[in-house]
Amino acid sequence: MNIVFLTRHDPTNINSWSGTLYHIYHKLKENHTIEVIGTEILKQLVSFRKGNFPEDISIQNDQCFKNLGRLLSERINALEYDLVFWGDLIFIPSDINIPFFLLSDMTFEQTNIHYDKPDERDVETYYNLERFLLNTATRIIFCSEWIKQKAIDFYNVDMNKIDVVEFSTAPRLQRGADGLAFVTQNKRQQKKSLFKDKR
Repeated sequence: MNIVFLTRHDPTNINSWSGTLYHIYHKLKENHTIEVIGTEILKQLVSFRKGNFPEDISIQNDQCFKNLGRLLSERINALEYDLVFWGDLIFIPSDINIPFFLLSDMTFEQTNIHYDKPDERDVETYYNLERFLLNTATRIIFCSEWIKQKAIDFYNVDMNKIDVVEFSTAPRLQRGADGLAFVTQNKRQQKKSLFKDKR
């Protein structure tokens, strides 16, 4: 299966996101073709920013992220891939024709309550981005029932497209007669199919 691995962090670096990206990336790579997209886009964005805008001129986050989403969609749609995996608040493919599977351990809404004096304009932008991200994703994996319920309560996400897979599981991706599925296995949970999405 051909997978777009969408991330702003380097999944070949075991220090990225406490090693989670590294292990997911290498596990998926065992049986699938993986195309990493995202790390180079941030470098291009920084170069564009330095070359075209004075340091004292701010760029609105909401417009910037929308443009990134359009660029991502164009790049992904030009590839012959089966699904997009991962994503975060600044990388939201807004118009793609393949399934988008999101994995997250937290929401901005829950982390924001711990920030000191956050900018209200940015907070509203991030809330809107996260709402769009969660409702755009084909399937969502959260690492706990707690954060799943928080997302449902705050963003009104469809609970039927959310699955909970605790960290330390070993997922494998397979295609069956009824669509795509992640199958996970750990000591307490022998088998669970996720992300069934008919093509």
